[in-house]
Amino acid sequence: MARVLLRVQSIAASTAVPSTVGAAVGGASTTQQIPLTTEKVAVTAYVEYGVSATAGVDVKVYASADGVAWDTVPYQTISPALTAGQPVQQTAQVDCQGIAFIAVTANNKDAVVATRAIVVSISGL
Repeated sequence: MARVLLRVQSIAASTAVPSTVGAAVGGASTTQQIPLTTEKVAVTAYVEYGVSATAGVDVKVYASADGVAWDTVPYQTISPALTAGQPVQQTAQVDCQGIAFIAVTANNKDAVVATRAIVVSISGL
C-alpha cells in the first residue's frame, strides 16, 4: 500500500478538520478516497502544539464499507500527548480487516490556542 499523507499547516482553536485519506495541504476536504489493500495500517500523528496550549489534538479514524456511507462513531482515536510548545509524534496500528476505506479527522480541542502544524500519515504494514 502506498503511503498516504494528510498535512495541515495549522488548526485554529477548537476546530475540526475532516478529510478523506489523501486530503490536500491546508486540511481542505476532498473526495479522493484510498481503498485499503492491507489488513493493518500504521497511522502516525505528528503535532506541533502552541506554546500556551492547554488541550490536545484528537486524530480520529472512521471506517466505510463502500466509501460512501461512513460510520458516525470513530473506529479508533489517537490522542498525541500534549506538550505545550513542543512537537510530539504518536503511531498506532489500525486493524482494517473487513474495512474497505478509512478516513481521518484532526480536531484541536484547545478553545484558545491554534496548533502550529499537524501531519497525519498512513502506511500499510
